[in-house]
Amino acid sequence: MDELLARICREGWTDYTAGAFHSLYAERIKWTIATTMERLGIIQSRLHPEKIKVLSSRRVELFENTWSDLWIELMNGLVQKYVAKVEKGTVHQEFFPYLVGVIRHLVIKNARDLRLVSKEKPEDLLRAIFEARNETERRARIAWAKFVLENKVRFEILSRCPRDRFQEVYRSVHHVSDYLFEQYIPARDKLARRGGKKSWKLISLVEEMLESDLDKALEYSGRIAPYGSRADAIAVRSREDDVEDEYLSALKCAVGG
Repeated sequence: MDELLARICREGWTDYTAGAFHSLYAERIKWTIATTMERLGIIQSRLHPEKIKVLSSRRVELFENTWSDLWIELMNGLVQKYVAKVEKGTVHQEFFPYLVGVIRHLVIKNARDLRLVSKEKPEDLLRAIFEARNETERRARIAWAKFVLENKVRFEILSRCPRDRFQEVYRSVHHVSDYLFEQYIPARDKLARRGGKKSWKLISLVEEMLESDLDKALEYSGRIAPYGSRADAIAVRSREDDVEDEYLSALKCAVGG
């Protein structure tokens, strides 16, 4: 367990813990917000966080709202909740990749509130995958659905998988999630024949997939990376290192490396 996180749990947010956390994570958090905005197509190219203020007012507001909302989450016990989950064995992820998931959720929520991206319901995103007219469009829609829904899908998978297989599913939850998006949903002809929105409810799809295809899903290797407007990018990347790699790449570009 990281000593700083343990100290935050023991002492709460003091001048020391807040300063140490800011020194360690602030720059990485800002780059994560910026790269997420780029992936959503809200900004057209990678932009140093210090230059965000050159953007339109709504985009600046998105960046600032997300930064502010994340600190509210932190002050309201995000670190303590993370540590508790680690101790219970329900989370094995390092802290920063865990934080990235929170940041992505906040960026998408705030972007929708500011009408910078549309407010599709989960079932609309999933139905759109099935209704794609060609392979390129299908890949783009899968990439976008993953970007928006992947954390929620993984949560539902872990919440609803057979108890006696939880550890097995947990270790391979990214495989199971990829299978749902890339294989299970595109092939569900029977869902289309049944019609209606209820057939495309996320929870129903997860439950059906776990009941019928869990063994296949555990062995599946994903081929489409989560992406926003640049959904044509299909290279598979490590789920935990994804934004960390982008942060390091962007930082290298910023300093002229």
